[in-house]
Amino acid sequence: MIHTCEFYAILKKEVVGFLEERFNTKITLITEKIDTEKFNSVYFYFYKLYGVWRFNLVVDFIKLLNKSEISENDYEEIEKN
Repeated sequence: MIHTCEFYAILKKEVVGFLEERFNTKITLITEKIDTEKFNSVYFYFYKLYGVWRFNLVVDFIKLLNKSEISENDYEEIEKN
């Protein structure tokens, strides 16, 4: 049974620059600028590893669907949300 999933992306320097300009802050502080109340089942973060910025996005299906038993039958509801 799967309860969470995690997506990640390696960010090019141009994307990091765009994000910093868009949110008017350093990339490490962007998560503080976004209203996370809208995303109670999703969280994300940026980190630098071996000189490359990375973005991780984690989705908690239990919070997303507000139920503790997640099955394959819930796939359409997860995808819709």
